[in-house]
Amino acid sequence: MRAASRSALFATFFICGASTNGLIQTHFIPLCADFGLPAVGAASVLAMMGIFDFFGTIRSRTATTTAGSSPGTTDCAASC
Repeated sequence: MRAASRSALFATFFICGASTNGLIQTHFIPLCADFGLPAVGAASVLAMMGIFDFFGTIRSRTATTTAGSSPGTTDCAASC
């Protein structure tokens, strides 16, 4: 993978991660409380989102490897 492509991929994943940490994780539980879901239930939903994110990342790595893509793409998919 060329350096420019890798930098663009890194930048998009960085922005996605920063927005997830800054917006979703900070405001999700109070938002759920506004809709009547208790804090423990909201935290459980947030934990499930994290678990699905973790296994989805692993699955995307497996799918990229199976599809026979270039090693650079596979490395980037695994690092996210």
